[in-house]
Amino acid sequence: MSITKLPTGACVATRSRLWCVRERHADGRPVHRHFGRKDEAENFVIRVRAERIGGEVIRQPERRTLEEYAEEWRIAQSWKDPEAARYSLKRAYPIIGKKPLSAVDGLSLQALQRSLFEHPYKRTTVEQTMHFVKAALRQAHADGLLSRDPTALVRLPRRDSLDKSGKVTPDQVPTTAEALAIIAGSPLRYRAGVALGLGCGLRVGEVLGLTPSRMSLGTGQITIDRQFQRGRLDSPKTWRGVRTIEPPDLVLTELRRALRPGMAPDMPLFEGARGGILRRDDFYQRAWRPALLAAGLPADRYKFHAARHYAVSSMLGRGVSVVEVAAYVGDAPETIISTYAHFLRESKSVAKGALDLSLAELGEPARDRTATGE
Repeated sequence: MSITKLPTGACVATRSRLWCVRERHADGRPVHRHFGRKDEAENFVIRVRAERIGGEVIRQPERRTLEEYAEEWRIAQSWKDPEAARYSLKRAYPIIGKKPLSAVDGLSLQALQRSLFEHPYKRTTVEQTMHFVKAALRQAHADGLLSRDPTALVRLPRRDSLDKSGKVTPDQVPTTAEALAIIAGSPLRYRAGVALGLGCGLRVGEVLGLTPSRMSLGTGQITIDRQFQRGRLDSPKTWRGVRTIEPPDLVLTELRRALRPGMAPDMPLFEGARGGILRRDDFYQRAWRPALLAAGLPADRYKFHAARHYAVSSMLGRGVSVVEVAAYVGDAPETIISTYAHFLRESKSVAKGALDLSLAELGEPARDRTATGE
């Protein structure tokens, strides 16, 4: 048996496979393999020797750290949004990334989860981070690098029924007077974008991805089927994000004003300083923050997502059904219920009127029987 580092003269390194192994199987067949790491080569030799003598394979402990293995796993995957996995794993590395992969157990993952909550990250952020860490460790277990799956018993704690994290509260939503002042104070060039947020609940990426080809102002409709995210046009956040809606009249007026003569169908409605699609940070700098200041508000009083909160809470407050609101803003009904529970409790309900009508109909036979003396 020999484990030698390439080049040896007879072998040439390919794709960073720098370690050459020459061995023989139990039946005498020669084995000649190349590996990228010396510990991988040593483990392979142990397996072949155990096969030859009929013994049990004894694997050396995995020497890579969790961060090293997770990065190899991440690069090997096919991602729709590769940045989501990269950013999520980067949150975990300072806490657990330097541990040897073989030393990561369920207790380590529970400590990671607690540290993320104490940071404090939002519950959805912790959930996403733990999802990618667990996925990498499950792959390591499937590949035989870990004898046990450390993720088997690690669960997110049950949400406290009184926990309001992730719930939209009134202080996060502009008032109607503030919303109108923000639209009026927007720079004319970007006023339609601000109006799309406050009037239709569009996310900032959906606003920036809108082009004349997606607008049918004659019929009063716009189609949202893409968003501008991380420097490129991408599909919406979920399949529910693809939708055709009828904006309110104020928004249609601003959209007609934003259309310039000679605009190409796929030309961005809001262009950057050098042409092309306006970037998210530039939209905040040129449109949203100046609009807040013009409305007499601090530049950091609301994020643009507060415009979406205003649109959703306005519809719920006027008795629009949860299903219809969810379809209009491209979300799941369950998300609307869980996120805007406060506004659902305080909205004007049509339940009382419906029950009054039903009970009145039930009461008519009773009154008839009373009148006839039955």
